[in-house]
Amino acid sequence: MNKQLIVDLLVTAFESISFYWATVSIKHVTRREGMSSYENMALDIIEGKNVFIVRDAEDPTEILGVLSVKTLKEGIALFKGSFPEFYGQCSDGEWDAETADVFLQCITMKEIVFG
Repeated sequence: MNKQLIVDLLVTAFESISFYWATVSIKHVTRREGMSSYENMALDIIEGKNVFIVRDAEDPTEILGVLSVKTLKEGIALFKGSFPEFYGQCSDGEWDAETADVFLQCITMKEIVFG
């Protein structure tokens, strides 16, 4: 997976379906000119500059997982190995919000809990 695809998947996840089950604080994200907060967050994760806590949208005291360079690598391996149909959509450029949501759940929870 290339950097831009990872950014696009994470941004789509947080701007669509995943918004209903997950929240993440992006107060301490590196600011890059011309980029959204979620794009900056994704790049911080990829570059190992920051770790973000993912919380349950309905109960913010419940931590669902973290977004870090380590969990990203583990999540990509799980996504590729356990969800080849979704991984294939990414390879074909035919992915959607559901694909992005599965990707985020692989990174944060190591399984599909929602959906």
